[in-house]
Amino acid sequence: MAKHKLLTSTIILLICSSLAAQFNIKNFSDTEKYGWEDIQSQQMARKELQSRQKLLQIYEMEKQSKIGNIIKSAITPGWGQLNTQHCTKGQILLGLELIIAGSSYYFYDRASEEYDLYLEANYIGDIKQHYEDASTFNFYSKGLMMFGIAIWAYNLYDTYQTTEEFNANVWNNILKQYHSEKIQVYLQPLGFEVRF
Repeated sequence: MAKHKLLTSTIILLICSSLAAQFNIKNFSDTEKYGWEDIQSQQMARKELQSRQKLLQIYEMEKQSKIGNIIKSAITPGWGQLNTQHCTKGQILLGLELIIAGSSYYFYDRASEEYDLYLEANYIGDIKQHYEDASTFNFYSKGLMMFGIAIWAYNLYDTYQTTEEFNANVWNNILKQYHSEKIQVYLQPLGFEVRF
């Protein structure tokens, strides 16, 4: 056990000493490799980085989740578009889905009624007529259902696209607002800093 600890300690010591020999503090702290000529330019770059981080935090709070919007649109078509302020498109997709689903159900119900009449019919002419009517209504019902599925799939694709567009607009608006500020006030440990 003691030999194992000694061996482990020796290996760790060798690794640390080799890493320390390779580390050069002058190269690490050279400000010119980052384009900083002096301490002031380094501080300005740091402040710029901090302001960018604040912008990213604002963006993270305001952006829409693509997966969240897709799930919403999968549950209720058009919800993702409504969430990303594409209200007309969202309303059209929701209305289309409702109309198609209602029409498909109507034709399915008619097909079921005609099939029940087909089962109860005794006369060969009625049997043939009810069967043809049931088949026709069933065909319409399935066709509308397939069309509804196609609209639903387009809805999911469009939700992804509109969410991407919405998030891009959010970022552009944040940058536009940031660059349009004439005076920037920063709270520093020793007081306020004002930039024009």
